[in-house]
Amino acid sequence: MSRIRRACLGLAPLFTLLATAGIALAEESTKTTATSPDALGAAADILIKVFVLATVLEMAFTTIFNWKFFLERFHDKGWKTPIMVITIFFLCRNGELHLFSRIITELFGTGHPVNTNVDCMLSALLLAGGSGGINTLFTKLKMRDPNAVQQRADHLQAALKAQQAAKK
Repeated sequence: MSRIRRACLGLAPLFTLLATAGIALAEESTKTTATSPDALGAAADILIKVFVLATVLEMAFTTIFNWKFFLERFHDKGWKTPIMVITIFFLCRNGELHLFSRIITELFGTGHPVNTNVDCMLSALLLAGGSGGINTLFTKLKMRDPNAVQQRADHLQAALKAQQAAKK
C-alpha cells in the first residue's frame, strides 16, 4: 500500500471527528444568535487584544532570547517555543486569562464549556503563535535582523567553546 493511501486511511478518523465537531458547532450556532454582528464584533475585539498582547509578549521574550547566556547555550536548539508556551500557559493559568473560551463563547454562544487547563494551553498556543507572527512581521518590515542575531550567537558560541577548551 502506498504511503499516501496509508496516510489518508490513518487520518480519516481524525478528519471525520473534526468534521462532525464542526457540523455540530455550526448547527448549534445557527440555533442561537451568536453569529450576529455584535458577536462577531466582540470576537474581533478579543482578537485585537490578542494581537496587542502577542506584540507585548514578543518584545518581552526578545529580551530573553537576545540575552548573552541564552544565545551561548540555547540559540537554534529548539528551546524558544517550549519556553514561550510554558511561560504563557502559567501566565494564562495564574492570570485567569481564558482567551480561547472567550472567543468560543462569543462566536458560538454559551453552552460550550472548555476545561480550564485545555483553555489555558490553547490560549498559550494562540499567544505564542501570535508572537511568532509578530516576529515574522518585524523581520519583514526590517525592524528586526535575524542575521545579526545569528552572527552574534555564532560569535558567542565560538568564544564559549574556546573558553571551555582553554580550561581543559
